[in-house]
Amino acid sequence: TSDINYPVIYMFDGQNLFDSETATYHKEWQIDESLDSLYAQNKTEGFIVVGADSFKNRTVEYNLYMNNTSNGIYGKAPETAEFYTNTLKTYIDENYRTLPDKENTGIIGASYGAVVAACTSISYTDTYGFIGLYSYYDNQSPYKMRDYITENVTTSNFADTPIYFCAASCDFAKKSTEIAYQTATDNGLTHITYEIAEGEHDEYSWGSHFISCLEFWGWLA
Repeated sequence: TSDINYPVIYMFDGQNLFDSETATYHKEWQIDESLDSLYAQNKTEGFIVVGADSFKNRTVEYNLYMNNTSNGIYGKAPETAEFYTNTLKTYIDENYRTLPDKENTGIIGASYGAVVAACTSISYTDTYGFIGLYSYYDNQSPYKMRDYITENVTTSNFADTPIYFCAASCDFAKKSTEIAYQTATDNGLTHITYEIAEGEHDEYSWGSHFISCLEFWGWLA
């Protein structure tokens, strides 16, 4: 009912963000509870969080490379990145009170969602000014993805872009997340951090560090 325009965070695996009943494994990030808490504490006037659900083709749609392409299946992360940026974001900006510029637009993904979040932010460096990569999992083609991160997560692309890395203490993607973070560090990026959440490779662990990501981005009062 206000006339305020809001920053927007785009997130992958939307079915896992707000409601355990819709969540794939009945675990949610509790994004709505986190935002309500921040608003009640006067730490924010609000954000819009947009998440598109993922379905059975998630592995293909969220990865740039696949382990085995002999059956003609290739990663569709570029198509997913294009959809989020040129279809979904365009719709949200046209129909909601957003602040559409890079300085008010973030993107977050977890597991394969972190892979496609990285690909999206690399492909559209002028669109997303804040990045969150949780449990970055590059097992589909780790060496190709590590070359891709080395070549693209550079100061020329992300000199002033905060990138938040996070993995859980008992997380099978902890090593790959650490390698991605170390690659960014070796490439000279300084607006980055890496945190460990207590827990496993799941939405509870990632959600427990959602506010930490916002704090690192500088989005909270």
